[in-house]
Amino acid sequence: MPQTVASKAHPAIRRGRHGEKADLRLKQMAEQFRAPPLGRDQSVPKYIALYNAFLEAIESGVWKPGERLPSEAVMVDVLPMSLGTVQRALQALVEHGIIVRRHGQGSFVAGLPVNANEIHNFRFLDEDGEHLLPVYGRVLSIKSTKATGPWSAFLAGEHRFVCISRLISVNLEFQTFSEVYLPEHKFGTLLKEPLAHISMPLTQMLSERFNAPTLHVTHTISCGQLPHDACTAIGQALGSIGMHWEIFSYTYRKMPSFYQQVFLPLTARRLQFPGID
Repeated sequence: MPQTVASKAHPAIRRGRHGEKADLRLKQMAEQFRAPPLGRDQSVPKYIALYNAFLEAIESGVWKPGERLPSEAVMVDVLPMSLGTVQRALQALVEHGIIVRRHGQGSFVAGLPVNANEIHNFRFLDEDGEHLLPVYGRVLSIKSTKATGPWSAFLAGEHRFVCISRLISVNLEFQTFSEVYLPEHKFGTLLKEPLAHISMPLTQMLSERFNAPTLHVTHTISCGQLPHDACTAIGQALGSIGMHWEIFSYTYRKMPSFYQQVFLPLTARRLQFPGID
């Protein structure tokens, strides 16, 4: 029979008077609200100030993706805020995809959905349309680049990028060539990693290692002549017609996180796009 392993509490958590664990991180936030400049600033509604405080804490990794936030009762106890203010701030965080609420469990920092397939891009369907075909990936290279393209327009203000090139096989039937572009100033440590350590799915790695979960994506697809390097990588004749699939990924505050382009040969396989917003 499998054994249940008790999860370890965050070191900043202590038992509070509610019988629930009171969070020292929340107490630090309360001190910020009581001290200047937040303590004096009356120009911003309190619920917006609380929303911004939680958002900044989550962005800086004070609370990690998937971590449970203190309950509303504890927040009201610790913070100089009313229940109504706390609830409005939490609702705004939910509406912007920063946290999620689970019935009977509480509020959690958003991260990867429970089923990682929900944001897995390569969702090719089998003949019946009921099951996803397996995919197999291999990292070809990772490099620093100043090259410009759709990624530089999307990741506006960035001048150096980490480019990860991958070869992805769909059901061992056909190959696709993928390039992911990330801001080097944030993800530059990936350049020192052995290729075998650049894990898939990429979204999970960015969430767990860089506190940059993918919360929203948009796609565009066009058909045309595949570029030379893509043809070579996926074993197509030079000048072959195929598909150019672009994936624009966003993280907190709907800020651009990374750009991905995938080159595919023509295929009769159907590609499913789950809704994530």
